[in-house]
Amino acid sequence: MLFGKLLEEVYIAVGLQVLRRVATGGSTTTVVDSAYANRKGDGFYAQGANGGHILFISQTTDDGAPINQFGEVSGYTLSTSTPTFTIPTVTAAVGAGDIYAVMKPQVPLHEMIGRINEGLRRLGEMEREDTTLTGTTSTRTYTLPAGIRKSNLLQIDIGNDTDGWKDPGGFVITPKSGSTQDQLIFTAQPPSDSVTAANKTFKIRFRGVHPTMSIYSDSVEKSVHDELAIALCAETVMEHIMNKRTGSYNDKTKIAFYSNIVKRSETAQMKHPVRIYPGTHRQRINLGEL
Repeated sequence: MLFGKLLEEVYIAVGLQVLRRVATGGSTTTVVDSAYANRKGDGFYAQGANGGHILFISQTTDDGAPINQFGEVSGYTLSTSTPTFTIPTVTAAVGAGDIYAVMKPQVPLHEMIGRINEGLRRLGEMEREDTTLTGTTSTRTYTLPAGIRKSNLLQIDIGNDTDGWKDPGGFVITPKSGSTQDQLIFTAQPPSDSVTAANKTFKIRFRGVHPTMSIYSDSVEKSVHDELAIALCAETVMEHIMNKRTGSYNDKTKIAFYSNIVKRSETAQMKHPVRIYPGTHRQRINLGEL
């Protein structure tokens, strides 16, 4: 699931959606809805000390851009009799038939992004994959990518998705102090392809917390089920909403709503746990130690 979709779903889950309608037109910076009958005055959706409402492009007629893109409404005009939302630039023009949604700024956009990233971190370590390291002929020593260390590495393969992946052979990890990344040292030269450089790519499986997301096209890790991501992040956001106003804990309606969100999160965590499969890389064997 893309981050833009997760962000929208969490706003909906905590009850902050105020509009979901079909646009009649627009551009890369506007959404036009000439059929909007329950109209508000000029500037309504852009007003407020917390900033403007947040607008999402939920669906497009061709399932292409600008689907899942979002931004804070900076202007809203009605005086021309054609309700128009002004939004940050999206990658393609909003067209007739595209579906948009508008959210209350009770939780401002950047605060919401922070809460969602916190929610995903609460999942703890999960299985992740890194393919940024490329092998070089006649080289056996490499610096591990950021976030990967001896204690969380699961498996290393070499190759690519087209031609397949191979076991690169035995290796050891040399820990480094401070912020210096650990070193990966192969006990023998890994297999390589002098013709196709891509075949030298290392695919490293490791355990790590969910990476921070900020733009609509960032992707939730595949090991995290969509419902789990939505439910846990909604719980984190609702916790933030409740704590902003401590009197909320005396409001039976809010307490009941919060309890339902917590139950949804607990159910999702039981039904869709994040699993980490054990590593299968070959351990180093020193014949002299046998």
